[in-house]
Amino acid sequence: MNFQNFAGNQFMNFFAMSLVEIPGDLAAWYLMDTRFGRRWSNSGFLFFGALLFLLTLSVPPQFALIVTLLSLVGRMCMVASFVVIYQIAQETFPTPLRTRGIALAGAIAGIFNLATPYLSVLVSDI
Repeated sequence: MNFQNFAGNQFMNFFAMSLVEIPGDLAAWYLMDTRFGRRWSNSGFLFFGALLFLLTLSVPPQFALIVTLLSLVGRMCMVASFVVIYQIAQETFPTPLRTRGIALAGAIAGIFNLATPYLSVLVSDI
């Protein structure tokens, strides 16, 4: 959620980041139940999301709108992979441990999700 590097209004950027969750959820829901399955859908979403986020590093600063668009599509892929991960986790953990396993995995993901903006600040200070 590094909004200071995006082009345009920060409130519209936040709205767009929230809006891309809908097609991400729908894409995950559709591709999980096709012949791609959960594993390949998750791998594809993670790969393309990471690729799009890495492509933002190669865009020159004068093309900030392209960085914003790449980040939006990358976020859509990451939201879709997050939906698939929860479905895989529900099927992976045995029934007595399912609640604790999903809660622990969600807590660890939340910690890293909170730490990510601070990592970008640390990298920019180098």
